[in-house]
Amino acid sequence: MEAPEFPRELDSLRSATEGICEEIDLEIYQSFNQSYSPSDWTRNPSSNETMFTFGVDGVGGQALIWRRDSQRSLLDCPVAFLGRDGEITVVAANFYRFGELLALGVSPYSVASESVPESAEKFPVIAEWMKENFPGYSAAGSVSLIIEEAKRILPEFKALVALHKGG
Repeated sequence: MEAPEFPRELDSLRSATEGICEEIDLEIYQSFNQSYSPSDWTRNPSSNETMFTFGVDGVGGQALIWRRDSQRSLLDCPVAFLGRDGEITVVAANFYRFGELLALGVSPYSVASESVPESAEKFPVIAEWMKENFPGYSAAGSVSLIIEEAKRILPEFKALVALHKGG
């Protein structure tokens, strides 16, 4: 099964973050599963049917969209993270919430390692991108609320990954 079309919003986020990849610890691909795919992590090709890697952190952890519900648009699906050292987490309940986290200076790895800084360095370029792509965005998002929302669906994601890994 081929990966779905790369959303315009992801491509524009990639363009907006080109100069700050190291600071946000995320390099966004030009298409899904460009260099790494979920099956590289799970060793199960069927993982690529519901999970679509859109970027990697500095050590090879995968940021991905988990198509939890095939009836929803990809941007309404959860953003998750499969870390190089075995970390498995849901970063945000949807792409909008993921953008809020990035604008607030929180990387996918920070969420996965539960090392979200008290006062992360905010990224105005991502906040501007959010305003351009999501009318009504305000920079008043709460990191703890976004992470709590994501944690509610984490057991389901961990069960899916365990199933794909055969355990």
